[in-house]
Amino acid sequence: MGTLRSLLTRSVVVLAYVLGTMVFGWVGVFLGPVLLAPFVQFSRGRRPKFTSGTLSG
Repeated sequence: MGTLRSLLTRSVVVLAYVLGTMVFGWVGVFLGPVLLAPFVQFSRGRRPKFTSGTLSG
């Protein structure tokens, strides 16, 4: 059994495959995870700065 973070990461990737396919059709199998990657990077990097109010840099 993995940690909660790895379980959450796997769940989000599966969700990206399913939702990508539902929204974009068969192309969504590839496009869903590709769109997920920048979103995850943004949420890990910039979201804490948005919530704390310090947006410089």
